[in-house]
Amino acid sequence: MMQNQEKIVGKTMLMIVFLPVIAAWQELVSLWEKVAIIPFYQ
Repeated sequence: MMQNQEKIVGKTMLMIVFLPVIAAWQELVSLWEKVAIIPFYQ
């Protein structure tokens, strides 16, 4: 029982840590797409 609860807490902690990181990453990517020369992608 305890181990299961620890897993849930661990996952919650990971989510709390990763959500701002993912949001910041998306922000950075959209900024890069504005600044970067688009033929790079083609």
